[in-house]
Amino acid sequence: MEVKEKIIEYLESPGVQALAKTTQDGYRFSLNDLEKFCERTNVKKIEDVEAKMPNLAASMKRRKISDQTVSQKITGIKIFLKWAGLPSQYTFHISSTGKKAFKLKHAKRWLAQAELEACRAYAFPKSSNAMRDRLMVALLIETGCRAKELAVIRGGDIDMIGGSLFLSDSKTEPRPAFFSQETHGLMKKLRHKTGDVHWEKEIFPDVDRIKEIVTWMLKDLGLKNGKDGRGPHVFRHYFASHLFFTGGMRIEEVATLMGDTVDTVRSVYLHCPVDVLKIKTRKAMGWL
Repeated sequence: MEVKEKIIEYLESPGVQALAKTTQDGYRFSLNDLEKFCERTNVKKIEDVEAKMPNLAASMKRRKISDQTVSQKITGIKIFLKWAGLPSQYTFHISSTGKKAFKLKHAKRWLAQAELEACRAYAFPKSSNAMRDRLMVALLIETGCRAKELAVIRGGDIDMIGGSLFLSDSKTEPRPAFFSQETHGLMKKLRHKTGDVHWEKEIFPDVDRIKEIVTWMLKDLGLKNGKDGRGPHVFRHYFASHLFFTGGMRIEEVATLMGDTVDTVRSVYLHCPVDVLKIKTRKAMGWL
């Protein structure tokens, strides 16, 4: 089968259509690169793609995009090839320069404790949704949930007396989550304001609106600069790092709360805060 036809079939397949929109978009962008490359190099059959993978990666590099971006695109293409029954053996190696650049960029993404507290205390402009938005930020911080998981929460998912809720719609594992007394107080106020009927419906807006609200808050606080990657997901990183490095929880426990694997939590979500690292180092060296 020709490459273009197979790409269309893949993107329209039930498995891909069931994924989050952002994930679908990521695959679509990667495969758009593959399709254009095949057109330029006259590669028509999907069976011929594997031999051209090094050339494809090299053509991406010539566009001066980061090694991390090339790696992500190649990964998306390899997932497609595996789906097509033609698993690729090609591996793209990120250069040491690329690794350093990636770490430097991402080291600036994570919120310090003071910045986190500023988000928690942020006074949204007075409107009918200000209290809802405060609760939304509080739950992102305290549960480490994804925006998509938050968007579908209903009152019936929440045990207000027990201080817990259930994240039933997840791209990984449905799981329980827990919240503070302060957040419990916000819930009580919002439920009283909106009424029991509305409370049993979806409490928060859709994913795109959640992202807009959080981005607007971060910008207003001076905590976002262009495409720095800060958005709702930055709180998920804080959640994992805080529980592990400050709270002392086992990584298996953190992974359970996040609905992710231990390997994913370790490789993606753990970033030891500098202030915590400083205290631990001073204690270990006997400087305290």
